Parts: sequence; structure tokens; C-alpha cells
Amino acid sequence: MSVCRTSEKRDAILFFAGQFNADDYISIAIIGPNIILRHDCGEGAIEDMYRGPFALNEWHSVTVWRKFCDRTQMKVDTRPLMVDLTEQFREFEVSHQQGRAKIVWITKLLMLDKFH
Repeated sequence: MSVCRTSEKRDAILFFAGQFNADDYISIAIIGPNIILRHDCGEGAIEDMYRGPFALNEWHSVTVWRKFCDRTQMKVDTRPLMVDLTEQFREFEVSHQQGRAKIVWITKLLMLDKFH
């Protein structure tokens, strides 16, 4: 898709496909100076971020490829591809504390939590 942004004061959803209350969706949004790609194929939500700058008053190209549930790629203009492999993140979870996202390693999978 092609996007021209005129202000960083307005966030926007550029694309959404899926059901609002389901575990199968894909969305692309502009939040602040960043482009956020979120998707879930029933295995847990994944979020990728293209960190700006996202130049104002210029046309930009945003391309997303979704191949199966475990592989999604995003490209902004001619920047390198962002690749997300769900397999890499199976032992991690995201928790939101005090308005900030934090990635936590799930020690239960390795039975390490019983030693704490």
C-alpha cells in the first residue's frame, strides 16, 4: 500500500483483516512515528515495529507478506525486510507493566521456576 502522512499527531489503522474478537487477524497501524504490524494465527499475537522516522508529506510504500502462520515480513520503502519467525519466540511472552511492554522468558518450559 502507499501512504502519505501529514501529521505525527494522528495515529491511524491502515489495514485490518480478521474478526475483532478472534485469534486470527492481521493489522497495520501508524502510532507516533512508527509503523506497527500485529498478527495472530491462533498461536498468540506477534507485533513488529518499523521505527521511524516516517517522513511527513512524502509518499511511502508499505509491503507485508504473510506466508503461513509462523512467517510474516514487512518492508517500508526500500528499508530491509523485518522478519518474524514465531518459532524464535515460543519461550517468551510479552507483559504490559506500567504502560510499557516487557518481554519475559518463560522459565516454566525449562522447569527453572521451581528453584527461585
